[in-house]
Amino acid sequence: MNNQARPALILILTLSIVFIGNCRKGAERPGGAPTEPEKLFVLELSNPLQAELADQAVVIPLADLLSFVPDFNPMNCRLAGPRGEVLPFQMDDLDGDGKPDEVAFLATLPPGKSEIAVRYSPTGTKPPDFPVRTYARLAWETADANIGWESNRAAYRFYWGQLEAFGKLDERLIMSAFTADYGYHEMQDWGMDILHVGEASGLGGISLWEGEKRISTVNPAGKGGNQYTRKVIAAGPVRSIARVDITGIGPSEATYSVRLIMSAFTNNIYSRQDIVIQSSAGGSVVYSPGIEKLAEETWSMDQEKGYLATWGKGAPGAGDIGLALVFDPAEFAGFAETDLDRYVKLTIPAGEKRTHWICGGWHLGITAPQAPQAAGWVKKIEDLSARVRAPLAPKVIVK
Repeated sequence: MNNQARPALILILTLSIVFIGNCRKGAERPGGAPTEPEKLFVLELSNPLQAELADQAVVIPLADLLSFVPDFNPMNCRLAGPRGEVLPFQMDDLDGDGKPDEVAFLATLPPGKSEIAVRYSPTGTKPPDFPVRTYARLAWETADANIGWESNRAAYRFYWGQLEAFGKLDERLIMSAFTADYGYHEMQDWGMDILHVGEASGLGGISLWEGEKRISTVNPAGKGGNQYTRKVIAAGPVRSIARVDITGIGPSEATYSVRLIMSAFTNNIYSRQDIVIQSSAGGSVVYSPGIEKLAEETWSMDQEKGYLATWGKGAPGAGDIGLALVFDPAEFAGFAETDLDRYVKLTIPAGEKRTHWICGGWHLGITAPQAPQAAGWVKKIEDLSARVRAPLAPKVIVK
């Protein structure tokens, strides 16, 4: 070896030693625990529609993933979409046991099959860092009855069993600024409270049915025997989740309890309502998310397409608004109405989780339908129903 080559060789050997040392250090986590090599599986989703599903909210029980990938670590993973794009996601603990129960993410899915690449390390914790575009919070009024949840495009609240929507003029989060004397019943720079509920169900207040007898879970103005336990489950980044448990329901032949897990997703305008109804009678139960009747309204229901939509006058100063319910047609069990509300009756097994969706629209806001607005609102909800109920048939492919 000539003298000119010797310094270069020494430099190469030195850099190699440093590189190997750094790799070994990088392969250890605090406490000296070694990491496993990064692993990969693919989540295949099927869009059965002819149109693209933009910003489609996907929620998958972690138990389903772990049954195929037992060493999957939801605390140290990342997701990539069909075009290799990074997908914001979050892991949510719904029952408070300290372990995540669901993964939620957004993906844009073309018609047909798409693959979501899930890379993970079986050990370690690496919290994701995504922009926060959803929010949830507990009471802001002196009555201590509220719980609110929102996305950048829509906001909802539950109080005394009633539900309602806020109208947004543009994309932003608003609820962190609410106080007991906040004037959202008048127009603000972001929008306003668009629905005056009174003694009605509002946008999805729950009723139970024993034959033709309706049992309300609503306490208008706080007057009634129903009891509510409220809890914020998640406040972003991808979805906000509010949980309400309702007990003391009656008078009734059976004893009931209702659990609502209500979610708003980034870039979406609806609220997903997961519901579990326990009944001492067992079997199946019939329930209804009540939809308030509006002044000067135009309304329609399509049992086969799974929606009820109404367009009419909202709260004072709000102008025209829309309310809507989306449901699974297979659960349809009838229709009823009172002077204040309409009720789509849905049959579900006692103790099992089922899902319906609610949506609020506003002629001034980002949820405004195309003109003519009443017909445009129905078309908007018909499209929404097809989208949120699209069976994506998730399939795990282990690489």
